[in-house]
Amino acid sequence: MAPPQAELRRLPLQRARQEGLEPDSGQLLRLDGHRLLLWIEGGDLWLLRTPA
Repeated sequence: MAPPQAELRRLPLQRARQEGLEPDSGQLLRLDGHRLLLWIEGGDLWLLRTPA
């Protein structure tokens, strides 16, 4: 059995805010059967998506 797929993405924090997002570092969201962990590091917003 294959391990669950995880996906890591980086987005410039300024771009995320221009798109209307105001993320909190350490925020955990559930979306369409996935978990999203958001964190801010410097000027970047990191998103880790894993199956729920």
